[in-house]
Amino acid sequence: MRTKANLDLARKNKNDEYYTYYEDVVKGLEPYKEYLKGKRVLCPCDTEQSNFVKYLTELGCDVVTYHKTNGDEWFKPDNYDVCITNPPFSKIKDFYNTYKDKPLIFVCTFNHLCYKDLFVDFIEGRLNIGQSNQSMYFDAQGEHKGVSLVMFVSNLDIVENNNHLQLSDESDFDVIDGTDIINVNKTKDIPNYYSGVIAVPISYICKHNNEDFKIVGIAKHGKDNKYDLCRPFVNGKEKYTRLLIQRR
Repeated sequence: MRTKANLDLARKNKNDEYYTYYEDVVKGLEPYKEYLKGKRVLCPCDTEQSNFVKYLTELGCDVVTYHKTNGDEWFKPDNYDVCITNPPFSKIKDFYNTYKDKPLIFVCTFNHLCYKDLFVDFIEGRLNIGQSNQSMYFDAQGEHKGVSLVMFVSNLDIVENNNHLQLSDESDFDVIDGTDIINVNKTKDIPNYYSGVIAVPISYICKHNNEDFKIVGIAKHGKDNKYDLCRPFVNGKEKYTRLLIQRR
């Protein structure tokens, strides 16, 4: 799997070429298919051999390509309708801030979604999650590499809802230390009766149904942004990052 250590190494070595497989491009762009037809699409991190370019061309899109390499400026012409790509993961923040003022669909991981600019826009409804995966594989210079919690994200008003969750009837839960936020260690343990804030594992993001719950924050460092509400300590032991959700 492409762990945090792999990502850190990629940043250090500027080795950040991870190519999305065709079937994942098709699956990820399916929710946007009708929107995309006839659009002029900018793919600023792609060659003509990119699977994004191949699929978008099949949809009848007018595709403008540019393959950004290290040190290049971002390519941003005026005459395009929507930007779509799998950007270099080490440059997600810069990529997002460059292209977010126009329609945008891109691939990122949950950890990238937690970056301040992205997470604030996500919580406040300016970013929506489309198709998401517990893990997804990429071609990394000929190697088959797995990456955890990968999602297609857009600033379009198109939301890909998952099935409704089967919730638990259990009523005994620990809380995040110093708060009234209950903690569950598995998505299947989310209670069906509770109306307060619930801390859930980050893997919940792949099962989120916006009709059932709203994501109200995160428990990470307690200071990363205004929605990072606390550190995820339970009975004095720190848990991994938690998403904070609440019933609608």
